[in-house]
Amino acid sequence: MNDSALPNIIVGCPRGCVIAPAGCGKTEQIASAVLHGEGRRLILTHTLAGVDALRVRLKKKGAAPRHYQISTIAAWSLWIASVFPIRSGLSVAMPKSNEEYETVYAAAVNLIKSGCIDGVIKASYSGILVDEYQDCIRVQHELVCALSNLIPCCIFGDPLQQIFGFRSDSLPEWSGEVLCTFPQVADLPKPWRWEIVGNSELGKWLLQCRDELCNDGQVDLRNGPSCVQHLMLEGASREAQYQKKVQLVMKALDKPKGEKCIVIGNSQHEAGRAKLASKVRASTVEPVSCKRLIEFVEKLEKKQGHERLDIVLELVKDVMLKADAASLKKVVKAVAEGRRRIPLNNSQAACVEITRSIDLQPILQLLEEIPKEKKGWIYRRELYSALCSALRGVIAGTHETLEDAVWDVQNRRRHAGRNFGNRNIGSTLLVKGLEFDHVIIVDIETLKRNDLYVALTRGSRSITVISESPILRPKA
Repeated sequence: MNDSALPNIIVGCPRGCVIAPAGCGKTEQIASAVLHGEGRRLILTHTLAGVDALRVRLKKKGAAPRHYQISTIAAWSLWIASVFPIRSGLSVAMPKSNEEYETVYAAAVNLIKSGCIDGVIKASYSGILVDEYQDCIRVQHELVCALSNLIPCCIFGDPLQQIFGFRSDSLPEWSGEVLCTFPQVADLPKPWRWEIVGNSELGKWLLQCRDELCNDGQVDLRNGPSCVQHLMLEGASREAQYQKKVQLVMKALDKPKGEKCIVIGNSQHEAGRAKLASKVRASTVEPVSCKRLIEFVEKLEKKQGHERLDIVLELVKDVMLKADAASLKKVVKAVAEGRRRIPLNNSQAACVEITRSIDLQPILQLLEEIPKEKKGWIYRRELYSALCSALRGVIAGTHETLEDAVWDVQNRRRHAGRNFGNRNIGSTLLVKGLEFDHVIIVDIETLKRNDLYVALTRGSRSITVISESPILRPKA
């Protein structure tokens, strides 16, 4: 299909679906559709990072703001249900969990299906464009279907990037429920992400891999271009193999300064990814609902005295390298026994105060002072930052409890973009939709078909796979 014809097809179909493989110019096509269409388009996506990317592209193409409204599905649903709270049956004004957000979507669906705002929707929008549709849960799909009964709707998605099927509200079945409602009108065949950086050979190979995976095939790295590398993982024992993996990741991370790398590990093993990050001096990409942070808050509220300090120092060891928790404990013990005569530095004084009160200020002081003293290198930066922000919120009186403050920080970051360094470790669930210069894939045996495709398509310049075989067979 001629690229210039696609925007007209998108805005001209009453209901349609554009299949958009990774890196094939989906954002560009959405922006072009807005320019070619008449009236005002409602553009819905899942994250604020996605909202920002679309807004930047629309501005770059010169689209007038009056011709579009961009929002996350969550924010738009909450807004429309809040405007008509009685008719929608909205029961949660400030949703805090996935379950509560599902009640918000249900309220928005009730409102639209009631017919009482048909005129409002038709007067406000000439059509709807929905991004990353493969990530829509069933109640979100129901919402978009209800809107599509009122105005034209075109969705964009890729069933091979559908990796959130474990959630409580399952995803609608793509070839059945989705395509039956939104018939495919086009696909995006050109790998722009790789062509832009002069790496078209890699982009074409990844589209071939996509075809193989769609047909339940395997990926043979030996057939890839020179920028696709396989590093053999060997070891007589599990520990020896792990040490070898660390060495190979270190080798693969040795890239030119300023180029961003992502190591993709086991999605289900948060602690394992953190351990690897500490070994190779990389920063972890944390889940929004970080288990380690929640665990810390729960334990902290139950302890006082030296047990409270132990919990804090365990966390310090889990987020920083070379933070000498043992020596801090010795200093606190010496102070308690009256043997300490040398003045305390700021981090030592904070530790002593932690044992004497349940105030949160000394915990924040300790977390801030250790890096200043150049005794700790932070490798779980997102966890560290979230905790410090939450502590400041309680200390400033913004929140009554640390649990409330942590939830607020996590909720604000739930739909926000991330700032990455040059060396990062995450999982497919955490980096889907994001782009890096280089991707290094480990724990290949844990990746299902869709996860493998998402992992392979994160790097624009190179792919390195560390595994026992160059032939990648997705997990069943």
